[in-house]
Amino acid sequence: MTLLPGLAGATGALDVFVFDGEQGDAPLAGAEVVAGEVQARTDARGAAHLKLPAGPSKVRITAPDRALAEVEVQITEGERAEVIVTAYADRAETAIEQRAAEAAPVVETVASGPTATLRGRAVDEAGQPIAGAQVFVRGRPEAATTDAAGRFTLALPQGQHALSIIHPRFAPGALEVALTTDDQSVEVPLRAARAALDDFVVSAPYIEGGVAELSAERRQTGNVVDVVGAEQMSRAGDSSAAGALGRVTGLTLVGGKYIYVRGMGERYSATTLNGQFLPSPEPERRVVPLDMFPTGILSAVVVQKSVSPDQPAEFGGGVVQLRTRRLPEEDFLEISGSLGFQAGTTFTDGPTYEGGALDMFGIDDGTRALPAKVATATDDTGLKLCSIGTRTACLQPADLIDIGRAFPEGWGTTKRPVPPDFGLSVAGGLTRKLGEARLGGTGSLSYGQSWQQTDEVRRTYRIANGRLEQSDNGRLQRLERAIELSGIIELGLDLGEDHQLAATTLLLRNTDDEVGEFRGTNSGERSDIDVTRLRWVERQVFTQQLRGEHALPADLNLRWHYGFSRADRLEPNHRSYQYDRGSGTDEPFGLSRKPEGNRRFYSDLDDTSHDIAAALRWTLGEHHLEAGAAALRRERTVETRRYRFVNGPTQVSDPIDDLFTRENIGDQPGQYAIANTTQATDDYDARQTINAGYALGEAAVFDLRLMAGLRVEAAEQSVSTFSPFTGTEPVEATLDDVDLLPSASLTWAFAETLQARASYGRSVNRPEFRELSPARFDDVTNRVSVVGNPDVERALIDHYDARVEWYPTPRESLSLGVFFKDFNHPIETRITPGADQTLSFFNATGGTNLGVELEARKQLDFVTSALADFYVAGNLALIRSRVDLSGDGGLQTSTERPLEGQSPYVLNVQVGYEAPEGGAHATLLYNISGERIVEVGTSGQPDVFEQPRHRLDFVAGLDVGAGVSLKLKAKNLLDTATERTQGGALRARATEGRSFSLGASWSL
Repeated sequence: MTLLPGLAGATGALDVFVFDGEQGDAPLAGAEVVAGEVQARTDARGAAHLKLPAGPSKVRITAPDRALAEVEVQITEGERAEVIVTAYADRAETAIEQRAAEAAPVVETVASGPTATLRGRAVDEAGQPIAGAQVFVRGRPEAATTDAAGRFTLALPQGQHALSIIHPRFAPGALEVALTTDDQSVEVPLRAARAALDDFVVSAPYIEGGVAELSAERRQTGNVVDVVGAEQMSRAGDSSAAGALGRVTGLTLVGGKYIYVRGMGERYSATTLNGQFLPSPEPERRVVPLDMFPTGILSAVVVQKSVSPDQPAEFGGGVVQLRTRRLPEEDFLEISGSLGFQAGTTFTDGPTYEGGALDMFGIDDGTRALPAKVATATDDTGLKLCSIGTRTACLQPADLIDIGRAFPEGWGTTKRPVPPDFGLSVAGGLTRKLGEARLGGTGSLSYGQSWQQTDEVRRTYRIANGRLEQSDNGRLQRLERAIELSGIIELGLDLGEDHQLAATTLLLRNTDDEVGEFRGTNSGERSDIDVTRLRWVERQVFTQQLRGEHALPADLNLRWHYGFSRADRLEPNHRSYQYDRGSGTDEPFGLSRKPEGNRRFYSDLDDTSHDIAAALRWTLGEHHLEAGAAALRRERTVETRRYRFVNGPTQVSDPIDDLFTRENIGDQPGQYAIANTTQATDDYDARQTINAGYALGEAAVFDLRLMAGLRVEAAEQSVSTFSPFTGTEPVEATLDDVDLLPSASLTWAFAETLQARASYGRSVNRPEFRELSPARFDDVTNRVSVVGNPDVERALIDHYDARVEWYPTPRESLSLGVFFKDFNHPIETRITPGADQTLSFFNATGGTNLGVELEARKQLDFVTSALADFYVAGNLALIRSRVDLSGDGGLQTSTERPLEGQSPYVLNVQVGYEAPEGGAHATLLYNISGERIVEVGTSGQPDVFEQPRHRLDFVAGLDVGAGVSLKLKAKNLLDTATERTQGGALRARATEGRSFSLGASWSL
């Protein structure tokens, strides 16, 4: 005789939860669940409950217009099995979890007695709310769905209850609650599906840095943020963090390296790596160039645009938070390579010169180094010749000749075919379980070279008789080679669920090798000129970071990190020389005897920092209190040496390599002598110390979430500019401030998929090291003379933000935001009057920055089901800024103007395709930015504007099987010229050419 299933023998429980992946993971009602002879249908919350005999059981889940799901579940006596299904039109994702059965029966019963209100909140591992989670009560009909703030409310009889919390993107959660009094609160933490893979099998894996994950983070944070994840960076074909951020709402990429947030220059942004400050390898800039960070090492880049107490106070436009990839859940190995073609560059003849044996790796082997004999003599004597009154710390004529001959020869250039761009990378990871602990690590190494040849028209103008008149005109032909070498090692140790430790070691190297040749006319000097420049710059950032997170008793959480960073910039043997002749003549060109006739330049920068921080967070239901402290110690040293050959023969039309030979260096008439032209202000030391503390609180009341706090920062910085030759007293400049900086934000989740937020915060903007020093120096980046101002004060900025956000599905969103910034004494540049006009700094009276930001992402299935796998995304920023420069005493043409570098509009549009199984994708990307000031006009001359430029890119990828995937990139398809204008007249024009690359990767 056969007994009915579930009525005889050992039995277990099976709960099935079905979500509709085509409708934003909403519960799917009416799905049929069949297990042997037992059948059930999901209710309005997508749940079905079954009793099944112990042993293996095949479960089949079907629903109209949705893919079939079949799983085999082990039913165990005394345990409860849970099956979670996310059903799509063409596939189904399933997950299974086993847990001990609760005492409550599976069948629904209704208890009597006094009731009480249970308020709860579902949060992820970071304490952020989880929206759309289903909350069930074992043995009872009551259920709830968490709102945008992760909250739910249930009215239940007093007594013991077992809760199950289900969300398709998280491992199921369970909680025993003893409900004894009215209005009791609980918090239910859920682990991300990927973090639970040891117990939780997911057929379609969680994507670290995926659109859905990062959309949820953006939604749940209390700040105004924009997030670019690894998935988006891959779809867009961006090779560096700089390129990826150029597509974020309200961000403008300047010079391919620096990001202007909401139209504000790089002085108004900060960059962190996993929360750690990063120094800059550029001598006159405070921020690290973002082109140094390959996207392959990043899981996400977050741009926080509103002020919060836990972020650095030097905040103007935003904080760029770089995040490295997490530990792998399984061992992996990936090898990839790419080959690229640049129209107008690849296979054409380009100028080059003889370098060193390690140039292909971006490392100078000493070929360009300043000879030790020269360095010693320069430091000891300044290369001064002895005279009757000077017998010490000087050189005899014969010694000076030896010094001049010690310099390496080689100034000329040759033409060679330019090879294709290429890149190689290898990445791997291991993970091991050690009892309850898990130890893992990842490592990656990447290397690549790329070339860019440009032919640029350049002109300058002057004011004559009240109108603009052309003064210089010429063409700059330039070949730039970029060599990138990077490596990262991530180690992690998870001691259960309560303690996580991690270490990051990162080395980034970018080398620029440039040959530039300018030919044109100088109307002011009535001469034709021919200028050649050979420039090699190595930039390196090394970071060692330790960090940890610990769940402590009494609902406390501790986070901490320590980081050491060092940024280096080496520019050895930068050579430039100029040939000229009378304008309009047929005379041969001759080496110019002017100071710019020949130059050698050596520069070395070291910038080190120690960064330590800790934060303690206390959770009480839906409320949080947090306090933290941080300390930053930073030191920078810059050494510069300059030389040129003086005197020389009368016949100077010979090639440069025939002029600067050992035979032509001496103390006789017609011979060259070396001269030290290093300036007394070329070397400087700088220090900065920042000590900070903060406190913040978060409270959730009904549909409102309030965050408020205060940050205190005490900052000291000093700059010592000195001459290594004269023995004079260094020129010192200091700044010492203590600031109290409040901030607050309010988020209103007025519907399950809709929320609004508003925030206020105050921040500071401090001068850079050299901006404080009264000594004159040359800005080697922009090639202008600069005099700092010791009276410059730090500026204060008040920030106001508001934004409305709609998240109809995890992969779709719509947001509209406005912002306003009020500057109190912003730091601005001015051209000072005098015979030799120089750039300096001052505190302007005030300024404002007002803007509107719109962002959207939408799947196209609403048009037709045939477009279900296509999406359109875009963002638009409209910005208007004004700076009051009245009364500054400088030579600026305008007393009121927009912020330098600010575009009035920035538009990005994407149209993409993503195959349902993830095997193929394609994206078309368009970008345009409005005209922006790149040079401030002086002495009546108009400002110089960079004109709008249309850019169109295409990226496609395909998985061909056996772990092999292909990627095609087509960049700059419109090849629109980059143009700069002044008063409507052309200042510069160049095109970079279309580029195409094909890449392949193999993973194991």
